[in-house]
Amino acid sequence: MNGNWNTDRNNQTAIKNAMNQLDTTSVTLGIIRDKWANYSTNLNFKHVIDSTGREITADLDYARYDADNSMKYRTSKYDTQNILRETRNEDGLTGSKINIYSLKIDLIYPINKTSKFEAGLKSSYVNSNNDMRFDFLVGDNNTPVLDPSRTRNFVYKENINAAYINYSKEFKRLNMQLGLRMENTNGQGTLLGKDLLDRHYTNFFPSIFFRQKLAKNHQLGYSFSRRIDRPSYEDLNPFLFFLDPYTYQRGNELLQPQYTNAFEVSHTYKESFTTTINYSKTEGVMTQILEQNNALKTTNATKINIGYVENLGISFSLPLPITKWWFSNSYFNLYNNHYVGDIPKTTIAADGSSTTVFEPFNARATSYTANMTHQFTLPRKYSVELSGWYLSPFIEGQLAGNPMGAVSFGIQKKMMNDKASVKLNINDIFWTQRFNGVFLFNDIDVQLRNKWESRVVRINFSYRFGNSKIAGARQRNTGLEDEKNRVKSGGN
Repeated sequence: MNGNWNTDRNNQTAIKNAMNQLDTTSVTLGIIRDKWANYSTNLNFKHVIDSTGREITADLDYARYDADNSMKYRTSKYDTQNILRETRNEDGLTGSKINIYSLKIDLIYPINKTSKFEAGLKSSYVNSNNDMRFDFLVGDNNTPVLDPSRTRNFVYKENINAAYINYSKEFKRLNMQLGLRMENTNGQGTLLGKDLLDRHYTNFFPSIFFRQKLAKNHQLGYSFSRRIDRPSYEDLNPFLFFLDPYTYQRGNELLQPQYTNAFEVSHTYKESFTTTINYSKTEGVMTQILEQNNALKTTNATKINIGYVENLGISFSLPLPITKWWFSNSYFNLYNNHYVGDIPKTTIAADGSSTTVFEPFNARATSYTANMTHQFTLPRKYSVELSGWYLSPFIEGQLAGNPMGAVSFGIQKKMMNDKASVKLNINDIFWTQRFNGVFLFNDIDVQLRNKWESRVVRINFSYRFGNSKIAGARQRNTGLEDEKNRVKSGGN
C-alpha cells in the first residue's frame, strides 16, 4: 500500500501583553506533502497433531513502513495596525523507514474434553531510522541556510522476546482460564551516531478469568490481568516538529512503558444484557504535557511518565432485536479518572540557563460515553444502518476536553444472487466531530480548537468471485499486531 497526503495549514496566533492588549499577530501558512508506502508479508504453517484438536502453528512476518515528508512554512508578523513587521521562511524534509521482523510459534494441546493447555513463543525485531533537515531561507533569493538544531538522524532498534502459557478448565457451572506471559525487552537508540538510550528489562504478566453460571439466565464473570503499553516509535523520536513559530512538538527518548493492573466483574442476563464494573490502575502513565519557555515565548508539547491514573467505571451493553427487521445495539459507560503525579516545570533564563522543579499534579473527573446503532433489514435486499456516539467532558492528564459526538448513516443493496453489493456511507452527517479543550496547569493556559474533515461520503461496490461453498483462508492474528499498533506514520 502506498499513497500521498497533502495538508495546507493556516495558523493564526494572537500575542497579547500583560494588560491583555493585542501586541502582535502571527500568521503561518504550512504546506505539507506526505508520501508513504507500506509493505507486509506473512508466511504461516499449521500442523494438526491428532484428531483431538492438538496443533502447532507458526507465523513468520515482515513489514516495512516508509514515510517522506516535505514542509514549507511561511510566517508573517503584523503589528496592531496590521502592518507587516517581519517574515520568516523555512523548508524542512523528514524521512522515516521502519522495518519489523517477527516469528511466533503456538501450541494448542487439549488434555481432555474439559481442559486445554496452550503455550507459545514470539520474537520480534524493529529497526526505526529517522532523518530530519531544516533550512532557513534568507535574503531576496531565499538562500537555504542549515538549521543545525533541527537537522539530525535518530535510529531506534528494539528486540522483544516473549513466552506464554495458558490453562483452561470447564466445570459443571464454572469455566476458568489461567495464564502467564513473560517478556524480555532490549532497546537501543542513537542520535547523530551517539548512544542516546540503552534499556533492558524483563516483566511477567499474569491473567485470571472465571465465568460462573448462576440461575437459568444469569452468568457472573471475574477477571484480573496485568499488561504493558509501550510508547509508539514516533513518541520516542526526539525530533522537534514545527507547528507554528511559538509551538513545537517533540518526542521523548526517555519515555518508558506504562503498566496496568485491571480488575473486572460482569453480569450477563440471557447471554445478552451485560453489566460490567471495572477498576484499573496504570503506573507510570504516559501523559502529554506542555513545556513553556518564557525566555523565547515558545511552548513545546511532549510526553512523559507520571505517577499513576486510576480508572473506576460501570458499563451497560444491550444488543436488542426489536422486530424481525429492526436490530439495535446500545452501550453506555460511566467512569472516573484520577491522575496523580509530579510534572516538571522548567524555567529558562535569558542567558540560556535552566532550572527544573517538580510540582504535584492531582486531577479527577467523572465522564461518560454512549453509542447506539440501529440496523434495518428492508425489502428487495436493502439494509440501512444509523449510528451515533457521544463523549461528555473528560480529562486526560493536563488536558480537559469538551464534549463531542457524531451521527453516521449507511445504506446497502445486495444483488446478483448476493454476490455483489453497493454501499453508501456518510460519516458525521452534521459535522459535529470536533475537538476543543484546554491545558491549564500553573502558569500554562493553552486553549485548543481542532476541526477536521470528518464528514466523509463513501460509495463502495464489491463482488465475490469463485465458489462460495469453498472454505476460505483461516482467520488468525499474525505476529506483527502489537508492533503495527505502535506505528503512527507511514499510512498505518
